[in-house]
Amino acid sequence: MALRGEYFAKPMNTAFGLSLQQQKIANLFLTTQFHGYYAYRIELNPDLKLQFGGAIGYLQNKTDYDQLIFEDQINPFTGNVTSRQEQFDQEPTQHFFDAGFGTYLFSKHYELGLFAKHFTQSATYYPLAWGIQAKYHILLDKQKGKQVTEYRISPLLAYQHQGINQAAFLGVEGNYENVIVSVIYQSEEFQKATALS
Repeated sequence: MALRGEYFAKPMNTAFGLSLQQQKIANLFLTTQFHGYYAYRIELNPDLKLQFGGAIGYLQNKTDYDQLIFEDQINPFTGNVTSRQEQFDQEPTQHFFDAGFGTYLFSKHYELGLFAKHFTQSATYYPLAWGIQAKYHILLDKQKGKQVTEYRISPLLAYQHQGINQAAFLGVEGNYENVIVSVIYQSEEFQKATALS
C-alpha cells in the first residue's frame, strides 16, 4: 500500500509533500514508512529549472516470530510442531527516524535527478542509499483551437546503490494531462565484485 500527496505553491516556488507506505511479506514482516518532504525550485532560464529538497521520516519494522518454525520444533515421528521456548535477542518491533535529500534538474524535454537517504541509520538496518535517474520526454501534445491536450512518453533509466547491493531500473512513463502510468523493470540486486572476493 502506498499513499502520496503533494502541493506546489507556485508564488513561492516551493513544494510540500507527505507519503505513507506499508509492505507486508508472508505474514512475517511488516514495514511502515511515513515521510514529509520539502522542495524549493530555482528557474535557471525559461526552459531549465533546478529543484532541491529534503525529507524526514519515521520507519517501523515488525517481525512476527511466531510465524517462524525451526527444524528442532518438528517431531520427526508425528510431524507435530512444538512451541519454541527460547527468545530472540532482537525486539519484534524496531523504530527508526530517517533523513535524506535530493536534487533535480529538468526542462521540457529531459530530467536528471540525484538522491541520498538513510543518513541517520546504522549499516545494520538501513545502510546509506544513493541513486541517480535520467528521463527523456517525447512530447505528443495535441492542439485543438486554443486548447492544448498534453501527451508525453518518457523512457527512463535509473541506478541505486545501498550497502553492498546495487540495482538498475529501466522503464517507460506515459503522461496524459495529470494522469501518469509507469512500467518499470528492476534488475535483481547483485553484490559488488569486491564484496564477493
